[in-house]
Amino acid sequence: IYEDRRDYSATTPLTTIRPESIQVLPTDSGTLATYQKRMSKATWRPAPGRKLGFLVVQDDALLGLVFLASPVIRLAVRDERLFPNADKDFNYGLAMRSYMDMSVCVASQPIGWHWNLGKLMALISPTLGDYVNARYPSDLFKGVTTTSLWGKSSQYNRIYKHLGYTKGNGHEHVNDETYHKMVEYLKARCPHCNPGCENPLALIPSRLDAPVEEWCALPSPRFGEGANTRMRRIGAYIKATGNKTLTLTHGKVRGVYYHPAVPPDQRPAVIQNWYERWGLPRYERTKNEVPPYQSGLEGKPS
Repeated sequence: IYEDRRDYSATTPLTTIRPESIQVLPTDSGTLATYQKRMSKATWRPAPGRKLGFLVVQDDALLGLVFLASPVIRLAVRDERLFPNADKDFNYGLAMRSYMDMSVCVASQPIGWHWNLGKLMALISPTLGDYVNARYPSDLFKGVTTTSLWGKSSQYNRIYKHLGYTKGNGHEHVNDETYHKMVEYLKARCPHCNPGCENPLALIPSRLDAPVEEWCALPSPRFGEGANTRMRRIGAYIKATGNKTLTLTHGKVRGVYYHPAVPPDQRPAVIQNWYERWGLPRYERTKNEVPPYQSGLEGKPS
Protein backbone atom coordinates (compact mmCIF):
# COMPACT_ATOMS: atom_id res chain seq x y z
CA ILE A 1 0.00 0.00 0.00
CA TYR A 2 1.59 3.25 -1.14
CA GLU A 3 1.79 6.38 0.95
CA ASP A 4 0.99 9.11 -1.59
CA ARG A 5 0.91 12.09 0.77
CA ARG A 6 2.51 15.12 -0.82
CA ASP A 7 1.85 17.57 2.01
CA TYR A 8 4.87 16.82 4.20
CA SER A 9 7.07 19.87 4.55
CA ALA A 10 10.21 19.63 2.41
CA THR A 11 12.17 21.15 5.30
CA THR A 12 12.01 19.82 8.85
CA PRO A 13 13.22 21.95 11.77
CA LEU A 14 15.29 20.57 14.61
CA THR A 15 13.23 18.31 16.84
CA THR A 16 13.82 15.39 19.16
CA ILE A 17 14.24 12.03 17.45
CA ARG A 18 12.52 9.01 19.00
CA PRO A 19 13.94 5.95 17.25
CA GLU A 20 10.97 3.75 18.19
CA SER A 21 8.64 6.19 16.37
CA ILE A 22 10.48 6.21 13.04
CA GLN A 23 8.44 4.65 10.22
CA VAL A 24 9.27 3.58 6.68
CA LEU A 25 6.39 4.24 4.28
CA PRO A 26 6.50 2.87 0.70
CA THR A 27 5.49 5.42 -1.92
CA ASP A 28 5.20 5.63 -5.70
CA SER A 29 7.89 7.08 -7.97
CA GLY A 30 5.91 10.24 -8.75
CA THR A 31 5.42 11.14 -5.10
CA LEU A 32 9.07 10.52 -4.30
CA ALA A 33 10.19 12.57 -7.31
CA THR A 34 8.04 15.46 -6.09
CA TYR A 35 9.84 15.48 -2.75
CA GLN A 36 13.28 14.89 -4.24
CA LYS A 37 13.04 18.03 -6.38
CA ARG A 38 12.10 20.05 -3.30
CA MET A 39 14.81 18.56 -1.07
CA SER A 40 17.92 18.08 -3.22
CA LYS A 41 19.82 19.89 -5.97
CA ALA A 42 20.90 16.57 -7.47
CA THR A 43 19.47 15.83 -10.92
CA TRP A 44 17.52 12.58 -10.73
CA ARG A 45 15.00 10.79 -12.92
CA PRO A 46 13.39 7.42 -12.12
CA ALA A 47 14.88 5.02 -14.66
CA PRO A 48 12.97 2.17 -16.36
CA GLY A 49 13.11 -1.15 -14.55
CA ARG A 50 12.53 -2.13 -10.96
CA LYS A 51 11.82 0.70 -8.58
CA LEU A 52 10.68 1.20 -4.98
CA GLY A 53 10.33 4.53 -3.19
CA PHE A 54 10.18 5.18 0.56
CA LEU A 55 9.42 8.08 2.88
CA VAL A 56 11.06 7.89 6.29
CA VAL A 57 8.94 9.78 8.82
CA GLN A 58 8.39 10.43 12.50
CA ASP A 59 4.82 11.46 13.26
CA ASP A 60 4.10 14.26 10.75
CA ALA A 61 7.77 15.10 10.20
CA LEU A 62 9.52 13.93 7.05
CA LEU A 63 13.03 12.74 7.92
CA GLY A 64 14.22 11.63 4.51
CA LEU A 65 13.82 9.75 1.23
CA VAL A 66 15.10 6.45 -0.12
CA PHE A 67 14.66 5.14 -3.65
CA LEU A 68 15.80 1.68 -4.75
CA ALA A 69 16.04 0.87 -8.45
CA SER A 70 17.57 -1.58 -10.90
CA PRO A 71 21.37 -1.21 -10.95
CA VAL A 72 23.22 -0.69 -14.22
CA ILE A 73 24.06 -4.10 -15.64
CA ARG A 74 27.80 -3.48 -15.92
CA LEU A 75 30.00 -1.34 -13.70
CA ALA A 76 33.57 -2.57 -13.72
CA VAL A 77 34.71 -1.51 -10.25
CA ARG A 78 31.54 -2.97 -8.69
CA ASP A 79 31.54 -6.19 -10.73
CA GLU A 80 35.16 -6.96 -9.91
CA ARG A 81 34.33 -6.92 -6.19
CA LEU A 82 30.91 -8.58 -6.22
CA PHE A 83 31.74 -11.27 -8.80
CA PRO A 84 35.50 -11.90 -8.56
CA ASN A 85 35.27 -15.36 -10.13
CA ALA A 86 33.08 -14.41 -13.09
CA ASP A 87 34.14 -15.89 -16.43
CA LYS A 88 33.40 -14.68 -19.96
CA ASP A 89 30.02 -16.43 -19.95
CA PHE A 90 28.86 -14.93 -16.66
CA ASN A 91 25.38 -13.40 -16.89
CA TYR A 92 25.76 -10.03 -15.16
CA GLY A 93 22.20 -8.99 -15.99
CA LEU A 94 20.78 -12.02 -14.22
CA ALA A 95 23.17 -11.68 -11.26
CA MET A 96 22.32 -7.99 -10.70
CA ARG A 97 18.62 -8.81 -10.34
CA SER A 98 19.46 -9.76 -6.75
CA TYR A 99 20.71 -6.25 -5.97
CA MET A 100 19.11 -2.82 -5.86
CA ASP A 101 20.76 0.53 -6.46
CA MET A 102 20.06 3.26 -3.92
CA SER A 103 19.59 6.12 -6.40
CA VAL A 104 18.09 8.53 -3.84
CA CYS A 105 19.34 8.88 -0.26
CA VAL A 106 18.25 12.31 0.95
CA ALA A 107 17.76 13.70 4.45
CA SER A 108 15.40 16.52 5.31
CA GLN A 109 17.12 19.70 6.39
CA PRO A 110 18.05 21.31 8.69
CA ILE A 111 17.21 18.38 10.99
CA GLY A 112 19.36 16.09 8.85
CA TRP A 113 22.52 18.10 9.59
CA HIS A 114 21.84 18.07 13.33
CA TRP A 115 21.00 14.35 13.51
CA ASN A 116 23.18 12.78 10.80
CA LEU A 117 20.04 11.57 9.02
CA GLY A 118 21.87 10.85 5.76
CA LYS A 119 23.47 7.87 7.48
CA LEU A 120 20.08 6.74 8.78
CA MET A 121 18.64 6.66 5.24
CA ALA A 122 21.68 4.70 4.02
CA LEU A 123 21.46 2.21 6.91
CA ILE A 124 17.73 1.63 6.46
CA SER A 125 18.11 0.77 2.75
CA PRO A 126 19.71 -2.70 3.16
CA THR A 127 16.88 -3.68 5.56
CA LEU A 128 14.17 -3.19 2.94
CA GLY A 129 14.31 -6.74 1.60
CA ASP A 130 10.75 -7.41 2.78
CA TYR A 131 9.47 -4.79 0.35
CA VAL A 132 11.86 -5.85 -2.44
CA ASN A 133 11.03 -9.55 -2.18
CA ALA A 134 7.29 -8.87 -1.91
CA ARG A 135 7.36 -6.79 -5.08
CA TYR A 136 9.88 -8.95 -6.97
CA PRO A 137 9.58 -12.47 -5.49
CA SER A 138 11.48 -14.26 -8.25
CA ASP A 139 14.87 -13.00 -7.00
CA LEU A 140 16.46 -13.07 -3.56
CA PHE A 141 17.54 -9.61 -2.38
CA LYS A 142 21.26 -9.72 -1.57
CA GLY A 143 22.31 -6.11 -1.08
CA VAL A 144 22.40 -2.43 -2.01
CA THR A 145 24.85 -0.58 -4.23
CA THR A 146 25.13 3.16 -4.64
CA THR A 147 27.37 5.90 -5.99
CA SER A 148 28.23 9.24 -4.42
CA LEU A 149 28.01 12.47 -6.38
CA TRP A 150 31.27 13.91 -5.10
CA GLY A 151 33.96 11.23 -5.05
CA LYS A 152 34.32 9.59 -1.65
CA SER A 153 31.34 10.40 0.55
CA SER A 154 31.24 11.11 4.28
CA GLN A 155 27.59 10.02 4.21
CA TYR A 156 28.57 6.40 3.47
CA ASN A 157 31.90 6.44 5.26
CA ARG A 158 32.24 3.65 7.87
CA ILE A 159 28.81 2.16 7.12
CA TYR A 160 29.17 1.04 3.46
CA LYS A 161 32.04 -0.74 1.76
CA HIS A 162 33.89 1.59 -0.61
CA LEU A 163 34.57 -0.39 -3.79
CA GLY A 164 36.39 2.24 -5.84
CA TYR A 165 35.53 4.95 -8.35
CA THR A 166 33.62 5.27 -11.61
CA LYS A 167 35.32 6.50 -14.77
CA GLY A 168 33.17 9.61 -15.16
CA ASN A 169 30.80 8.26 -17.82
CA GLY A 170 27.15 9.27 -17.92
CA HIS A 171 24.57 11.67 -19.33
CA GLU A 172 23.99 14.30 -16.64
CA HIS A 173 25.70 16.95 -18.79
CA VAL A 174 23.03 16.52 -21.51
CA ASN A 175 20.01 18.59 -20.47
CA ASP A 176 16.40 17.62 -21.13
CA GLU A 177 15.94 20.02 -24.05
CA THR A 178 18.98 18.66 -25.90
CA TYR A 179 18.01 15.08 -25.12
CA HIS A 180 14.46 15.51 -26.46
CA LYS A 181 15.85 17.00 -29.68
CA MET A 182 18.02 13.89 -30.07
CA VAL A 183 15.00 11.62 -29.59
CA GLU A 184 12.96 13.55 -32.18
CA TYR A 185 15.85 13.34 -34.65
CA LEU A 186 15.99 9.55 -34.30
CA LYS A 187 12.21 9.16 -34.53
CA ALA A 188 11.97 11.36 -37.64
CA ARG A 189 14.51 9.18 -39.48
CA CYS A 190 13.32 5.78 -38.26
CA PRO A 191 11.15 3.75 -40.69
CA HIS A 192 9.69 1.91 -37.71
CA CYS A 193 8.64 5.10 -35.84
CA ASN A 194 7.95 7.15 -38.98
CA PRO A 195 7.00 4.93 -41.97
CA GLY A 196 7.85 6.53 -45.28
CA CYS A 197 10.42 8.92 -43.82
CA GLU A 198 13.08 10.40 -46.08
CA ASN A 199 16.77 9.65 -45.55
CA PRO A 200 16.19 6.79 -43.07
CA LEU A 201 18.97 5.78 -40.74
CA ALA A 202 20.66 2.43 -41.17
CA LEU A 203 19.02 0.32 -38.49
CA ILE A 204 20.66 -2.05 -36.08
CA PRO A 205 18.30 -4.21 -33.99
CA SER A 206 18.38 -3.75 -30.24
CA ARG A 207 18.02 -7.54 -30.03
CA LEU A 208 19.62 -9.63 -32.75
CA ASP A 209 16.79 -12.18 -32.54
CA ALA A 210 14.09 -9.53 -33.08
CA PRO A 211 12.07 -9.64 -36.34
CA VAL A 212 13.00 -6.96 -38.87
CA GLU A 213 9.70 -5.09 -38.36
CA GLU A 214 10.71 -4.45 -34.74
CA TRP A 215 14.09 -2.94 -35.62
CA CYS A 216 14.13 0.66 -34.50
CA ALA A 217 16.58 3.57 -34.54
CA LEU A 218 15.30 4.62 -31.11
CA PRO A 219 16.53 2.30 -28.30
CA SER A 220 13.61 0.90 -26.33
CA PRO A 221 12.97 1.62 -22.62
CA ARG A 222 11.49 -1.85 -22.13
CA PHE A 223 12.97 -3.79 -19.22
CA GLY A 224 15.57 -6.25 -20.50
CA GLU A 225 16.52 -4.18 -23.55
CA GLY A 226 19.62 -2.81 -21.84
CA ALA A 227 20.86 -0.50 -19.13
CA ASN A 228 19.97 3.21 -19.02
CA THR A 229 17.73 4.07 -21.94
CA ARG A 230 18.81 7.71 -21.92
CA MET A 231 22.47 6.80 -22.39
CA ARG A 232 21.66 4.30 -25.15
CA ARG A 233 19.58 6.88 -27.01
CA ILE A 234 22.27 9.55 -26.73
CA GLY A 235 24.78 6.99 -27.99
CA ALA A 236 22.51 6.13 -30.93
CA TYR A 237 22.23 9.82 -31.82
CA ILE A 238 26.01 10.28 -31.68
CA LYS A 239 26.49 7.26 -33.93
CA ALA A 240 23.80 8.38 -36.37
CA THR A 241 25.05 11.96 -36.70
CA GLY A 242 28.76 11.43 -36.26
CA ASN A 243 28.81 14.49 -34.00
CA LYS A 244 32.24 14.36 -32.38
CA THR A 245 31.48 17.26 -30.01
CA LEU A 246 29.05 15.05 -28.08
CA THR A 247 30.24 12.47 -25.58
CA LEU A 248 28.91 10.17 -22.88
CA THR A 249 31.66 11.26 -20.51
CA HIS A 250 30.87 14.01 -17.99
CA GLY A 251 34.18 13.67 -16.14
CA LYS A 252 32.77 13.55 -12.60
CA VAL A 253 34.33 10.61 -10.78
CA ARG A 254 31.96 9.02 -8.26
CA GLY A 255 32.62 6.72 -5.36
CA VAL A 256 31.00 3.27 -5.59
CA TYR A 257 29.65 1.67 -2.40
CA TYR A 258 28.04 -1.58 -1.29
CA HIS A 259 26.18 -2.94 1.73
CA PRO A 260 24.91 -6.54 2.02
CA ALA A 261 21.25 -7.11 2.80
CA VAL A 262 20.19 -6.97 6.46
CA PRO A 263 17.20 -9.07 7.62
CA PRO A 264 14.11 -6.82 7.75
CA ASP A 265 13.27 -7.90 11.29
CA GLN A 266 16.50 -6.17 12.34
CA ARG A 267 15.32 -2.78 11.05
CA PRO A 268 14.31 -1.49 14.52
CA ALA A 269 17.71 -2.54 15.88
CA VAL A 270 19.48 -0.85 12.95
CA ILE A 271 17.60 2.38 13.67
CA GLN A 272 18.39 2.13 17.38
CA ASN A 273 22.09 1.48 16.67
CA TRP A 274 22.17 4.49 14.32
CA TYR A 275 20.58 6.61 17.06
CA GLU A 276 23.18 5.62 19.64
CA ARG A 277 26.24 5.63 17.35
CA TRP A 278 25.58 8.38 14.82
CA GLY A 279 22.42 10.32 15.63
CA LEU A 280 22.41 11.30 19.29
CA PRO A 281 26.15 12.11 19.50
CA ARG A 282 25.82 14.41 16.47
CA TYR A 283 22.75 16.08 17.99
CA GLU A 284 24.51 16.66 21.32
CA ARG A 285 27.43 18.32 19.51
CA THR A 286 25.34 20.54 17.22
CA LYS A 287 22.01 21.27 18.95
CA ASN A 288 23.13 24.80 19.85
CA GLU A 289 24.79 25.51 16.49
CA VAL A 290 23.32 27.19 13.42
CA PRO A 291 23.37 24.71 10.50
CA PRO A 292 25.20 25.79 7.32
CA TYR A 293 21.99 25.39 5.31
CA GLN A 294 18.26 25.27 5.91
CA SER A 295 17.32 23.07 2.96
CA GLY A 296 18.89 20.54 0.61
CA LEU A 297 18.62 23.06 -2.23
CA GLU A 298 21.52 25.02 -0.74
CA GLY A 299 25.13 24.09 -1.37
CA LYS A 300 26.33 20.79 -2.79
CA PRO A 301 23.87 17.93 -3.26
CA SER A 302 24.17 15.45 -0.35
